[in-house]
Amino acid sequence: MQNNWLCMRSESKIVDEKCVINSYSDFCRIYDKYSPTLYSFVFDLCRSKMDAEEIVQDTFVKLWIKREMIDPNKSVRNLLYTIAKNRFVYLFRRRMSDPDFVDFLEHCNDLLFSQS
Repeated sequence: MQNNWLCMRSESKIVDEKCVINSYSDFCRIYDKYSPTLYSFVFDLCRSKMDAEEIVQDTFVKLWIKREMIDPNKSVRNLLYTIAKNRFVYLFRRRMSDPDFVDFLEHCNDLLFSQS
């Protein structure tokens, strides 16, 4: 998965010059390095291409927003996977409380037991 819109170098005029020099290229390097494996990890959790893409995007957006608060001694990989896992759990819990999703699960359950 390669969403280059996150790392478009042409945005350098829009982004604060200091960020571009000091951390934007680092962000792009991290994105290029970890986005494919992070996507695979999230897809294995949710089995939905759309949800996996959304979670990965949210994860990198959160990384970008919180970049100044990140401890440089911590593993970026661990941080990304923790953010993604927590985002998955949040979306799953929210979906489980959605009445339409509960109806869908009940319907699937009825279909499963009617075939046995």
